[in-house]
Amino acid sequence: MRSRPRHALPRERATTSELRWDSKLVVKVVPHLSHHLFHGQFLVWSKSVPSCYDDIRRNLGYRFEVTCVEYTETFSAGETFSVAVDVKNTGWARLHKPRDAKLVLRNGGTPLEYTFSGGPVSNWAPGTPTTISVSDSAPPPGTYSVWLWIPDPDLPAGYPTAKINYAVKLATKRNNANVFDQTTGENDLGVSITVQ
Repeated sequence: MRSRPRHALPRERATTSELRWDSKLVVKVVPHLSHHLFHGQFLVWSKSVPSCYDDIRRNLGYRFEVTCVEYTETFSAGETFSVAVDVKNTGWARLHKPRDAKLVLRNGGTPLEYTFSGGPVSNWAPGTPTTISVSDSAPPPGTYSVWLWIPDPDLPAGYPTAKINYAVKLATKRNNANVFDQTTGENDLGVSITVQ
């Protein structure tokens, strides 16, 4: 009989991505793990099996990354504009609370919001690419930056920081910086559209 070292990760780790852990399970399991395994065990894992520990830390829960943005760069007032965004959930779980993804257009004035088609964000399954899109009448003439906002549907009224604190932050990075804007709670898609 072969024994494994005390610091080895359980063999179940190999199938963690197949389990599709959701946040409800994590809430039940993590306190149990930390109660029965001393803190030093996690330190041993992080030093002896760093790729495994990093995988768990990076992939536990949902992790949304934008892989492509398709849009018409310039169009005339009165025309229909469209923006399509490909998102991949590279985490091991879905977002447990239903939320709608919103397209936000900003040009210095009041931001304009549009709801993406494609259903609630909780349908974005792990390992699966999802395309969300908006087609609508063009806003007033101007140049608009394009943002993705996934707000909490239960935002408390009168608490402006709740918009930021409870919005979903994408895992997408551009030039080694996250695309999440700490002042608006929105994710910068890095493109702009011009209405003539």
